[in-house]
Amino acid sequence: MAQALKHIFSQEFYDIFIEDFSHIYPLDSQMFLSNIYNSEWEQKTLKQRITHTAHVLHACVHASYCQMVDFLIEYCNLALQKQTSQWGLAYMFIPEYIQLYGTHDFKTSMRAIEHSTKLASCEFAIREFIHLYPQKTIQQLLQWSKHHHAAVRRLASEGCRPRLPWATQILEFRKNPHHIIPILENLKADSSAFVRKSVANSLNDISKDNPQCVLTLCAQWKGFHTHTDWIIKHGLRTLLKQGNTEALALCGISSECVCKSQHFTINTPVVSALQPLHISFELINTHTKIEKCRIEYALYFLRKNGTYSRKVFFIRELNLSANTTIQIQKQYSFIPRTTRKYYKGKQYVSCIINGVENMKKAFYYTE
Repeated sequence: MAQALKHIFSQEFYDIFIEDFSHIYPLDSQMFLSNIYNSEWEQKTLKQRITHTAHVLHACVHASYCQMVDFLIEYCNLALQKQTSQWGLAYMFIPEYIQLYGTHDFKTSMRAIEHSTKLASCEFAIREFIHLYPQKTIQQLLQWSKHHHAAVRRLASEGCRPRLPWATQILEFRKNPHHIIPILENLKADSSAFVRKSVANSLNDISKDNPQCVLTLCAQWKGFHTHTDWIIKHGLRTLLKQGNTEALALCGISSECVCKSQHFTINTPVVSALQPLHISFELINTHTKIEKCRIEYALYFLRKNGTYSRKVFFIRELNLSANTTIQIQKQYSFIPRTTRKYYKGKQYVSCIINGVENMKKAFYYTE
């Protein structure tokens, strides 16, 4: 069983941190560690350990905020030179420190974020500044969207995502995303895959509240660059799973595809944590030309209240030759997971071809 992420804050990590930071500031290691390992340490979650580390560092370093930012920037540069990437998540205490102790000093905090995001991504910290200084922070993100360093450019996009996971949603951007668009415009053909993925995720966030905004933007972007076309396809993924015909067309997929599914079979009519769901069907193209096909399946999970939750899963896209039949097989594991609870009883599954759903059939989940 994998170790919980919170254990990245290990004795080894703190020993290395103290050794490196002590080259910059005479950190009292005994005081630091005694404050870290308090009586509540073992019960603390990952997020709590990140925050706790930031508080302890603040208590152990007697310096002004501006001085502390200088120390942290120097430490980040040192850590980047050593390339201690195995501690990536643990460094999140640095943006946490900026968020906790730097909201009174916008200019200094922006300098701190610009440097530290190269080591520990600051998309959570920057959101506090968007809340407190919306116009100034958006202008800063717009400038960063042209930064020479990919991590800073990524922050420009990731930091203003309306629905960033594990972060407070930015309701103003959910209602009206017009502030975000110029930032994404600057990044729509970025050379870094790391940045492009963030831009696609931003588009996907926006599409959940303002689908037409994203469809219009993607129509304008289409064909600008191969990187842009990749962003469009991944940014439209929610709309594609909804069978949105405009989104499908932007990705070169026709909702009026002549390809059909047949012989849809549930090979495991009773599933469990130990027995995955297995489905199979044939995809046939009876037409005289090649057809582009997007193949998905939908699962209808039984809820506690007896209703169903629908979830669409992508299988593959392909160009199916004329007068050709292929076999499609897929399985889904019902092993318990933190993101979804399964309830005993009847579930449903269907196949989807180019956004059109058909052949919905029942199976049973048992514990």
